[in-house]
Formats: sequence, structure tokens, C-alpha cells
Amino acid sequence: MILFAGRGAACLMAALIFFMTAACSRLPSYPPPRVAGGHAVVSLAELTEGIPRFFTYHFRKKTVNFFVVNNGGKISAYLDACNKCYIHKMGYQAGKGTVTCRYCSQVYGVKELDTPTSSCWPIKLKGIQRSGDYLIPLSEIENGASRF
Repeated sequence: MILFAGRGAACLMAALIFFMTAACSRLPSYPPPRVAGGHAVVSLAELTEGIPRFFTYHFRKKTVNFFVVNNGGKISAYLDACNKCYIHKMGYQAGKGTVTCRYCSQVYGVKELDTPTSSCWPIKLKGIQRSGDYLIPLSEIENGASRF
């Protein structure tokens, strides 16, 4: 009986580790952006000052996550990946005024994101502000698909 409990416990532990590892290695899925005229369109009204808003865009069977942030009226967008840690496919976690790499735990203030200081840094996406929206060319997002 003890032998069976030992095997059962080992099997249960192996299954638990498998599911925890699989769940932790997948990127989260976020709402899709509105798409119009070859752009991902984010309404400025959807953005809260200093808090990144994440989106998921699907391109050629890839899930490409990105985030948009409002810093005192200056809007910026970034891939949910960096040049160093993207191979782990974990992305960033948003905090109030920060993003944290889910792999290496590096924390960045959203006001500092335009000035990279390390290799683990969100990859900037070009975009423009127009008529209450922030427009990101889909080609910008699609070019980053290799990191997902």
C-alpha cells in the first residue's frame, strides 16, 4: 500500500509540475485591438495614465502581444517581448507605472521606456496619435512576430 501511495504521489507530482510549467510558459492572451486602414487602433480614452494596456494581435498563426501606455499625454507602444528574454516567451507584467519582465524580473518605470538601458527592454513600436486614437501600423506589429 505504501509503495502504491509513493508511485501515486510521484505521478501526481509529475503531472502537477508538467501543468504548472506549461501554464507558466505561455503568454497571456489579451483583447484584440481594433483594426482599420492597415493599423491597430487604440482609443486614447481606453488608456489610464501610467498603466500599460495590453493587446493581442494574431498574424500567421502567431499570437503577438503588445502594450500601449499614456505618459502624461505622450503615447507609446511596445511589443510584449525584448531582445534578450523573448526566447522564453513570457513577456511583461503590468504594474501601476511599471512593467516587469516575467522571465528575469527586471522592473522598468513606464516613464523610462523610451530610453533603453539594458538588453531586456520592451521593443518599441512606431505609432502616431490622430483624432483621439493611437495608430500602430500592422506591419510594425507583424515584423515583431518572430519574437512570439
